[in-house]
Amino acid sequence: MIKFSKAKPKSRTSKKKAQNTHFITSCRQRLGQVLDPKIITSQIKKGTLELIDKQSHRVSRYKYIFEEKEYMICYDTFRKQPITIFPYSKEYENNLEKKYFWWLSEEEI
Repeated sequence: MIKFSKAKPKSRTSKKKAQNTHFITSCRQRLGQVLDPKIITSQIKKGTLELIDKQSHRVSRYKYIFEEKEYMICYDTFRKQPITIFPYSKEYENNLEKKYFWWLSEEEI
């Protein structure tokens, strides 16, 4: 009878940990310092951050003001943690109007 050795299970990082590290690295790149994900989560739960839109059933986007600049935070509602942060622009706001009011003409918007 042949005996097979058991292969070691691969150690994988969970999606929650991967999102957390991605948020921290994107904060370092775009803001120059790290924001605490727990504080962002508590602000979203309290309702102090403005909801921009829902990207999907899982991901929502919130407006965050840091040092007098506007940023957009993507937030995972299933895992209850921020995913990434982007600079907020008025072009994005115009695209939202086109997305949600597609039946209106340019003049009516």
